[in-house]
Amino acid sequence: MGMNGLFEALDGVAGYRDLLLALSGSDGAPTVEASPPPGARPFLIAALWRRLGVPVLMVTPRAEDARRLHDQLLAYLGDDAPVHLLPEPEVLPFERLVADAGASGQRLRALWALAEASRGGPAPLMVASVAALLRKTLAVDTFRTACQTLAVGQRVSLDALLSHLARLGYRPDEGVEVPGTFSRRGGIVDIFSPSSTLPFRLELWGDAIDSIRRFEPASQRSVERVERAAIVPAREVLPALADREEVSRRIGALHLGSCLQEARERIQEELTLLFSDSAGEELPFYSGLFNHSSLLEHLPPGSVAVLERPADVHAEAEAMASQEDELRASKEGRGDLPRNFPSPQLRWSELEAALAGRPQLHLGGWASDGPESLSLRPAPSYYGRVDAFVAAARAATGQRKRLVAVSRHARRLHELLEEAGVPAVLTQSLDAL
Repeated sequence: MGMNGLFEALDGVAGYRDLLLALSGSDGAPTVEASPPPGARPFLIAALWRRLGVPVLMVTPRAEDARRLHDQLLAYLGDDAPVHLLPEPEVLPFERLVADAGASGQRLRALWALAEASRGGPAPLMVASVAALLRKTLAVDTFRTACQTLAVGQRVSLDALLSHLARLGYRPDEGVEVPGTFSRRGGIVDIFSPSSTLPFRLELWGDAIDSIRRFEPASQRSVERVERAAIVPAREVLPALADREEVSRRIGALHLGSCLQEARERIQEELTLLFSDSAGEELPFYSGLFNHSSLLEHLPPGSVAVLERPADVHAEAEAMASQEDELRASKEGRGDLPRNFPSPQLRWSELEAALAGRPQLHLGGWASDGPESLSLRPAPSYYGRVDAFVAAARAATGQRKRLVAVSRHARRLHELLEEAGVPAVLTQSLDAL
């Protein structure tokens, strides 16, 4: 389902046209403010993204805000739209819990979408909570150099390909069911790249790729033949591609003497394995040794940043910084964490500096009736008042107004309108008004 046709209604609104002009970047990197009703914000963001034709990053104060906004954007734009949710880390700084592979795959898919946009591909719409945005990630050059596109007819060394997959963090597995895994059976190689929602099956004839198919992991049935397969990193921490001298310098700066003996010996042992094939679940704990970049560095030039309630975004970032400082002090005080251990997340001041050079839209916390509302108003509620809705529909159509009703019970509403003599069209999607 999609409601793209609704965006036509905004084209005649002067405030909306002014907003488009301001965010187009013609006057440098402006910061524009608007205060539409909260319920209208997904509609406005989707409309701006479609008209601007550039990547848009939407930043929310909390994770639940980001998830809800992501779902609302898909409702307007359709499930096939390149709308990416950047998940927040599920592990607190300096904790050793295993990170969710699915969340990591979503983040890597978002980085791939931005890399494609920088090469002229589709402009994605990104949604991230401030917690997701603050988590450090792979450097732009490291990520893009690691990405590889395999094509039908291309000649490859099978040993080199498998070695490259290992360097990118892929795990061998008999059944390729989750992103970041691969398997080989003779001249057939299955790869589940985070760039795709389904794994790829490569069939080789000698050293040439004879075919590439996407398949369902559960049934092993092919879904479609494709000409190319994008292979992207399987993890956000890639020791094999890191600058070893820089990492060694950071390791040398650790004050291991401040740790208790048991913690010190464990860390020393793990540090010796970081660059080996034995490194695994402990890698996220050491991500600060390898990653120093933010998602903002992956945004192509001309991208637009939208901040939902900027004051709340800033306050949430400061709260996260305080929480990290408390965790660090507690673990250092117990002797569980060496002093000078690098943090896995950025500070708000670092993101603020990166945002300063980009067009920004700040959505205020309170709705307004002034020009900054862009003539958007909350819809009246008809919950439990079907008769009132039918009467309002009759009045609106009698005044030649356009009325669009979106409901889980669309078929029943259509029947009621027809019974009342109100002309209505029942549709599963709205491509044009």
